[in-house]
Amino acid sequence: MADLESLTEIGVNIGEILIILLLTGAALVTTRVIMRRGLWPTILKAGLAPDRRILSLVEQFVYIFLIVFGLQQVVRFIVPEAPDLDDLFFIIYWVVGLYFAFRLISAAADWYLAMAAPRIEGTTHEKSSRT
Repeated sequence: MADLESLTEIGVNIGEILIILLLTGAALVTTRVIMRRGLWPTILKAGLAPDRRILSLVEQFVYIFLIVFGLQQVVRFIVPEAPDLDDLFFIIYWVVGLYFAFRLISAAADWYLAMAAPRIEGTTHEKSSRT
């Protein structure tokens, strides 16, 4: 009887893990639909976004965040009393945030150099010295 109970418990645990993974997948699909069909066309039509690469970067960041969050929930379910689990995921979130910040700065600098800088003739110092 103990074997049947342990098998049932394992089955329930696997079922709960699959539900977490299914919800994570549904969140990814829902986010993609909202961003691609609703949010991005509105932003691009209004001219609020400087570059498609920045929108793509934001989309990637949201996907990575959702995947790491789903992974955190699965690991928290499998090992509920791990002492350093929150510290590990805190570091992972920081690394993802720093990666996003560096990529965002790089994309914004590329956009500026490609679009805005050619329109400006000389530096501010050169402009003020001509007058």
